[in-house]
Amino acid sequence: MHWPIAVFLPLGTLHEKTFALALCCVAAVIQYNAVEMPLRRGIRPGDHLTTSTAVGVAASIIGATFIVSGYATYSDGLKFRLPPELRGIQSANSMWNERNPTVRVGTCFILPSQKFIDFDQQACVGKVGGKKNVLIVGDSIAADMYSVLKQAYPDVNFLEATAGSCVPLAGNKMDANCESLMRFVFDDFVHRGELDAVVLAASWHPSDVDPGIRQSINALKGTRIVLLGPPIRFTGNAPDLIFESRAVTIDGTEKFVFAHRHPADAMTKPLLDIYAGDTQAISIEDVMCRDRCRLFDDQGKLIFLDFGHLTMAGATFLAGNMRAAYPHLF
Repeated sequence: MHWPIAVFLPLGTLHEKTFALALCCVAAVIQYNAVEMPLRRGIRPGDHLTTSTAVGVAASIIGATFIVSGYATYSDGLKFRLPPELRGIQSANSMWNERNPTVRVGTCFILPSQKFIDFDQQACVGKVGGKKNVLIVGDSIAADMYSVLKQAYPDVNFLEATAGSCVPLAGNKMDANCESLMRFVFDDFVHRGELDAVVLAASWHPSDVDPGIRQSINALKGTRIVLLGPPIRFTGNAPDLIFESRAVTIDGTEKFVFAHRHPADAMTKPLLDIYAGDTQAISIEDVMCRDRCRLFDDQGKLIFLDFGHLTMAGATFLAGNMRAAYPHLF
């Protein structure tokens, strides 16, 4: 009898887990005395339950379990119990397929399966006369920032040079693609001039900060630098944590998921602030969590699609916050 309780009750907080455990114990005692013992010992003088009654109770419980289980399957896990936001979470494939074209995967964001020659320089770093030209450099988080900044500042021409796991550090030799891309950016492209700013963004870690960022700043000397990060990251994928929370309210879900923040975020943020004098350092967390740290936008759409990348709705949400917090960033 404990499985229906464990499956259908919320188990996100310690109080909820304690209540469920107590209820399981009560159910176990009732089942033991009302079903198991009468079936084991048979009928004795003074028994209040007959064997047939015990069999009937057991059969009723089994039948009810089948009915509830069948209905749960039919109703897609009893989703009617959940807020619309939790009911409407898309599949991972659907969210990635929506996001990838907006960050120009395969063209301006180089995949590990590609080569640097696949980087379309004309499409990705082509400058436009009469507009401010701002280059975004970094990894997949930087690719997210391309989508965010393009929406936040539509009058700016944003250029993109990003690759998987490629932290924007001068001389980064993470792999052949990253090495070639960083050499192109820091040793060649930025020195051609006509850039109004360079945005450095990444899934930063403390080991990147010193001397790595300092070397990048020196390589970009004379160019305005905007340093973004760190992003909001979790110890697991946000959708997985949502379901792991077993919470049936948005508030309970958000509390559980944001309790699983990646420790690198808290360690990296103060280190990035060190460069506030040389760059315009902007905390993505501060911008994202202007009112509170949220998992869903105002339309109930999920903001994070994995440990830290943004859904298409998440990029739009962050763009609105960025525009409100820094209306004249560029």
